[in-house]
Amino acid sequence: FLDPDDVRGPLKVVDARGRFRFTDHPLGQVSMINLASVRDLSQKMGVELDPLRFRGNLYVEGWPAWVENDWRGRELMVGWAKATVFEPIVRCAATEVDPATGVKDLEVVKALFDTYGHMNCGITIRMTTAGRVGLGDAVTAPQDLKTPTPP
Repeated sequence: FLDPDDVRGPLKVVDARGRFRFTDHPLGQVSMINLASVRDLSQKMGVELDPLRFRGNLYVEGWPAWVENDWRGRELMVGWAKATVFEPIVRCAATEVDPATGVKDLEVVKALFDTYGHMNCGITIRMTTAGRVGLGDAVTAPQDLKTPTPP
C-alpha cells in the first residue's frame, strides 16, 4: 500500500487494471441493492436515503424488503445471465456520506444495527454464466428460478 506521506505532485487518474480493484469484495463480485430494503431503512430512519449511498452495480425493484439477506449460496437469473449469491454486504462508513454533496450526514451503519441487529444492505453475487443484462430486465428470486428461453 502507498504511504500518504510519500505522495508527491498533483493527483491524477491512472489505469490500474490488473494491479488494483476497489470493490466491496476482494474477488470482485457484483453488488446488488434491493430498493425495498433501502426504502424500509429510509422509513425507519425518517429520511429519504438515496440508493446511490450503497454504491450498487445493480438495483432491484419488486422484492420484499430484506429477503435477500437469507439467499447465501442460492442461484439467480439476472437478465439472461446466471449468478450465485455470495453473501449480504456488511456496510461501512462510506454509506454515511451523501452521494450528491460528499458530506457525512447520516449514521446509516448505526441505524442498520440499531433497527435490524445487522449492518447489511445489499448482496454480492458471482456471475456464473454469461448473458445479456439490461435496464428493466428481470432478476428472478431463488424460489422462482426457472431457466428462461431467450426471445
